[in-house]
Amino acid sequence: METDEKFNMAYDKLVRVEGGYTNGKDQVDDEPTNMGIKQSTLEKYLRNNPTKHFPSDVRDLTASQVKEIYKNQYWDNTNIGKINNDRIRNAVFDMGVMSGPVISTKTLQQTLNEVFGEMLPVTGYLGKQTIGVINSIPENRVDDFMMVLVKNRLQSLRKMTNWPTACVGWTVRTQAY
Repeated sequence: METDEKFNMAYDKLVRVEGGYTNGKDQVDDEPTNMGIKQSTLEKYLRNNPTKHFPSDVRDLTASQVKEIYKNQYWDNTNIGKINNDRIRNAVFDMGVMSGPVISTKTLQQTLNEVFGEMLPVTGYLGKQTIGVINSIPENRVDDFMMVLVKNRLQSLRKMTNWPTACVGWTVRTQAY
């Protein structure tokens, strides 16, 4: 499967759980969000892509613009497309969108070390070594791995300041991995 097909599959799963516009009250960083894109994410994207003619207010983003930001910020700038297993790849993408690629990759690396006795450095970088371990997981061990990944992911989310407000949605979303 080509990387664009992999991205489209992961993106299609993601947009089913991301909401529309919110003013950011009780959200991470209390900032406006639209279709999962925070205002600060849009601002960073526009700084890095000055020729893009996107609105400056996250409220005015279109679905195609949001998809482009996800691809640029959370897919192309990582190695997620090199993960072979669809379920693991989609979960890692979703985690990266929710918490940022560094935090999500640290959780992933810690889980690989825990489940498989690996000694991966927990750097937050999804490099060759981490990808190699992920792609060596036998199909009959994916469920075991995902169960521990969900547990570790929820532990990470519980540390966030807005866990009391978002816990139900985040738990349902994470348990769907």
